[in-house]
Amino acid sequence: MKPFRISTLLSILSIFCVNSVAQGVISFTSDNGLSNTCIRSFYEDSRHNVWICTTNGLNRYDGAKINVYSQDAPENYAMKSNYATDVVEIDLQTILIGLDADGMQILNVKTNRLYSVPLLNPNGDTIQAHISTFSRTHDGNIYAITAGYGIYKLEKSNGVKDGVQQYHANYYQAFSQHGNMRQILNDSKRRIWLLSHNIV
Repeated sequence: MKPFRISTLLSILSIFCVNSVAQGVISFTSDNGLSNTCIRSFYEDSRHNVWICTTNGLNRYDGAKINVYSQDAPENYAMKSNYATDVVEIDLQTILIGLDADGMQILNVKTNRLYSVPLLNPNGDTIQAHISTFSRTHDGNIYAITAGYGIYKLEKSNGVKDGVQQYHANYYQAFSQHGNMRQILNDSKRRIWLLSHNIV
């Protein structure tokens, strides 16, 4: 998915920002705190935070203000790359962040601390890859679709750091063998659809 401009985002975000008493549409621009207007993706979590991935930082709108996550933060609170590609909620306290060329990180929303998520190839080696998008299937599994390195399944690691569950992602042969995938989707009959550049 190519980055798109803020005018496109605003027309879509109106569904999040107009409530039952019709307070109006909230405009997200660099003038009111958005880190960049080149938008890669956006996501609403279960707490109704809106996460906006840009080419210069990850933004979280909590209904009152925009908080920005970037490489410029202190150690343990900094992203590995300012180019955020996608996010997905793991649980109420954990957000998974996809990055342009630096794999994945998890964010503990309670402490704002960030932790690396290793991507392990079939040989067990850690790789750095561009995360194109995330997909969650009906069984709750989360998959990371990479650019050129296949698909990786998120798994819990045997360890907790600072009271936070740690994760890694294993190469998932069952999906990756179908070629260069773009997306994984579920339908109402709980079937899984694999979308690639040239097949469905």
